[in-house]
Amino acid sequence: MRLGVDFGTTRTVVSYADRGNYPVVGFPDEYGDTRDFVPSAAALRGSDLVFGFEALAAGRDGAPVLRSFKRLLADPGVSPHTPVTVGTERFELLDLLTAFFTALRDELATRSTVLDAVGRDEQVEVVAGVPAHAYAAQRYLTIEALRRAGCHVVGLVNEPSAASFEYT
Repeated sequence: MRLGVDFGTTRTVVSYADRGNYPVVGFPDEYGDTRDFVPSAAALRGSDLVFGFEALAAGRDGAPVLRSFKRLLADPGVSPHTPVTVGTERFELLDLLTAFFTALRDELATRSTVLDAVGRDEQVEVVAGVPAHAYAAQRYLTIEALRRAGCHVVGLVNEPSAASFEYT
């Protein structure tokens, strides 16, 4: 399956290639409604990290939530080992990103509008959107986290270019 992933600051949007069309993938929220995004959020439920809609639900139940963690990539000194704190736990940034993309891949295979088209073991090719002025480390961390989550990254597209492709 071929996917486009826009890892956004507050929302992550996924589209897929379907016979020359690129529909946006839907994901169920905590109320069972289909949304065209997954929140870019993490929460610590017990000792486990949860992501997306599950993270927002955990936050409503009192779990510590980290929203907009993509912003951490904008620091010029960012590295795979940049510490990230969620509640009382510390994680390395690359591990947090990998866990987010792994959860996203699991959602694609188990709870999305394309679950019939993507299996757990199927090769998933991804083109990811990145900020136009992204540092090399931002690009590397995005690619490496997607790779570790089981995706084959075939390209990066600067976000303004991705938007113009969609517009045309």
